[in-house]
Amino acid sequence: MSHLSAEQLDAALAQCASEAICIPGSIRPHGVLLTLSEPELIIGKRLTTDSSRC
Repeated sequence: MSHLSAEQLDAALAQCASEAICIPGSIRPHGVLLTLSEPELIIGKRLTTDSSRC
């Protein structure tokens, strides 16, 4: 598992924020959304999608 510096994390979040959203509130056709609880990183929720109309 790699760890990002604060600067790298800020850059990654800025890039993510600048990406176009096809349908607000949706997951992209190739997307997965996970929620993790720290420090164990246990998966709390998992959402996937296999179709979208982007």
